[in-house]
Amino acid sequence: MKKLLLGGLITSLLSFAVIAAPKANKTIEPGLYHAVDIDSGTIKAQLQMNADSTVQFKVQAPDFEMPEPGCSGTYTVTGTTLSAVMTCPLTILPEASVKIDISTVTPQSVRSEQGAIVPVMIDGLTDEPANFSLKIVE
Repeated sequence: MKKLLLGGLITSLLSFAVIAAPKANKTIEPGLYHAVDIDSGTIKAQLQMNADSTVQFKVQAPDFEMPEPGCSGTYTVTGTTLSAVMTCPLTILPEASVKIDISTVTPQSVRSEQGAIVPVMIDGLTDEPANFSLKIVE
């Protein structure tokens, strides 16, 4: 009976440890990505994600085109959130902080016709996340 009780206790503790263990950070494949906003299809972005956690970012809209060389900075991934802090060649936005929920990003989704649908939040520019279709360029 003691062995059965001890076995049950160990099983319960292991189950709790698996549930309580922190989830691993999601990864994103280095490469060139194109993103298009889902709502209008008129906001287009280009992201170069590098293996050394650096990123280059350019955006274009009907009434705006980012000056060269675009924004550059670094990114980190915590859980399913990619966060990037970049400096930009803009007087109205010299530094940009971007958060992207990459929970839907897989090697297959970024290569699909639709792309991975990702909510994007740009601090200082948007109050709500905007959904973008994210595709890797091969």
